[in-house]
Amino acid sequence: MGEFEDIYYQWYHKFFRLSYGVLKDEEEAKEVLQEVFTKFYYHMANVKPEAYVSWLHRTTINQSITHLRKTRKNPHVNDDELDFRTGDGETSRHTINEMREIIEKLPPIHQVVLQLRFYDNYNIAEISNLLSLPEGTIKSRLHYALKYLKEKISNEDK
Repeated sequence: MGEFEDIYYQWYHKFFRLSYGVLKDEEEAKEVLQEVFTKFYYHMANVKPEAYVSWLHRTTINQSITHLRKTRKNPHVNDDELDFRTGDGETSRHTINEMREIIEKLPPIHQVVLQLRFYDNYNIAEISNLLSLPEGTIKSRLHYALKYLKEKISNEDK
């Protein structure tokens, strides 16, 4: 098996989850990954082997955001309820759909930062490296996104 195939089979599922986390649609995530791995195949010779994973990560995020901007579809999820703690210790009850609707009102880059931090469990330095942005920018976007979520949750509970 060639080097490309090895990388594809080793990393496909991780990048699928990343793209799916942004797009919330399995078929669209598969389409994005097809584009990502096709680009990787053609650019592989220009990428250092130690940078393959970070190149794939960055390209998956960028392609997913681009796709999201083009389609901007509403996701279809079940309506399970979630409890959220607000900063004042109050518990707020919202459905997954309600939370997803709130999150989708954020700019795509803020959505990606939230996903990388809270779903994929990357720290600020890792997100900074993956997105090729300064740590301060990542912290600022994360702060803005969390502040926005808290305000929306608090306002809906009143």
